[in-house]
Amino acid sequence: MQGEKEIARLARLGCSGRTGVGRRVVVLTAGIIGTLIAAPGALRAETRAPTAAAACQLKPVARHTVAAIVDAETIRLDDGREVRLADLRAPRAGDVAAALPVEAGRAVGSVTRPPSEPMPAWPLEQAVIAELGRRLVGRTVVIATDERAGARLTDRYGRLVAHVLASEAAAGGGERDDAGWLQAALLRDGTVRLEHGPGEAPCLSRLLVHEQAARRARRGLWREAAYASRDAAKPLVLYRLTGTLQVVEGNVVRAGVTRGRVYLDFGRERNRDFTASMRAAVARQLVGRGIDPVELGGRRVRIAGWLEWRGGPWIEITNAAQIEVIGEVGPDVATGKVPTELPQSDRADPDPTVLDRSGPQKANARP
Repeated sequence: MQGEKEIARLARLGCSGRTGVGRRVVVLTAGIIGTLIAAPGALRAETRAPTAAAACQLKPVARHTVAAIVDAETIRLDDGREVRLADLRAPRAGDVAAALPVEAGRAVGSVTRPPSEPMPAWPLEQAVIAELGRRLVGRTVVIATDERAGARLTDRYGRLVAHVLASEAAAGGGERDDAGWLQAALLRDGTVRLEHGPGEAPCLSRLLVHEQAARRARRGLWREAAYASRDAAKPLVLYRLTGTLQVVEGNVVRAGVTRGRVYLDFGRERNRDFTASMRAAVARQLVGRGIDPVELGGRRVRIAGWLEWRGGPWIEITNAAQIEVIGEVGPDVATGKVPTELPQSDRADPDPTVLDRSGPQKANARP
């Protein structure tokens, strides 16, 4: 009877809790509890194909002629308004500087550069500006906004954050042709990278397909070492890259949940090794795509996002498109087992009923 009450409580929360048996950390997500009981391994990534990408919805809001290119991420319309290209990150000089040793980075524009010294031009950034000019200036386009929950409509500079469609791509109101979607075209050519934002991720998932194709083919910027995937097992290298958009790849040593958040640990030293974390809402997005995040112990994954330092290198996963499961890994060399649980001392959860804690209260401290 007590067990049934606990299951019902967790179902209402749609969250996670820590059981007392063997001090295991498990996630029971609302709507999938019956599935977990009937078939605990049913949510492995390979057993379900993601379906979110098909639900991408962009809402056309205006039709305008592009008057000018402001920078590698911004265009100006014929009415004077500026549009920040949604979900894109153009190459910048700081990208290559951060990826170099400190002494070499000074020559390119690293964080050691005096604030008064202008950042030198980066050829890949200039190439984006030229490509935008070729595609857009003087042409009529459709400005569309992302309908996902949490998507930004304007940025702090007052620019509209939007997608750009060729006029013919939006005509007829049918399924949008990705060939007429500016963001998809630039990602497919390897001209820019995908910048992940918060909220549901159907359009990000659709764009990710184009970025992955460019990365595999080493098109555009993906030929540059500055944009290579980073090794999660090298925390000192990641430390130098904090504050930049990165793709980190490695083996998940442990996965667990505390304070309404899921944590993926890529090493056993919590004050040094790489960690990724997500809120319960993002964990539910992943479950809907066929990936149970607390089943990722012993899997090899690729995570894209802004690299922070919270007592160790860290990426906060704010939408499901940021994480890719790319394979299995072998057992731990020391124990001969693939670790899937967190020791009580590492991820104790004093209050498993809390759904939406904000995680570490200090930027340089682990929970």
